[in-house]
Amino acid sequence: MELWVPRSVGKDRIRESIQTWLDDTTKHAYQNIIQDRVNSLYPRFGETKTLYIMTVTPQRVVTIENDVSVPDQPSPAAKFCAICHEEDSVVRHTLVCNHRFHLHCIERWLRSHNTCPMCRRRVVGIY
Repeated sequence: MELWVPRSVGKDRIRESIQTWLDDTTKHAYQNIIQDRVNSLYPRFGETKTLYIMTVTPQRVVTIENDVSVPDQPSPAAKFCAICHEEDSVVRHTLVCNHRFHLHCIERWLRSHNTCPMCRRRVVGIY
């Protein structure tokens, strides 16, 4: 399964966190549950994320490997805020899905929604 990890956290730290959680729970290791857990434990706005391939054996042992099919690149700079549509050079904050917004715009959005305004991907553990 795919797993997006903030570059500053690293795959070994994530693997240990997921393994500890799986050892302490009876929940199934579904991709969305694990990704939501990573996002809530390590929320990082504006940081590039790296795609890893994670496997969980039937004995619930976690391994994480680099995905060689996706080059590790920073996301392209946004030219406008997708919420207010202003074009400027203001620093934007990035959600897990790598869509970028003004901080004040995305904060206002997340007060009443729990999804990205662009792709509607669920955002967990930030607010």
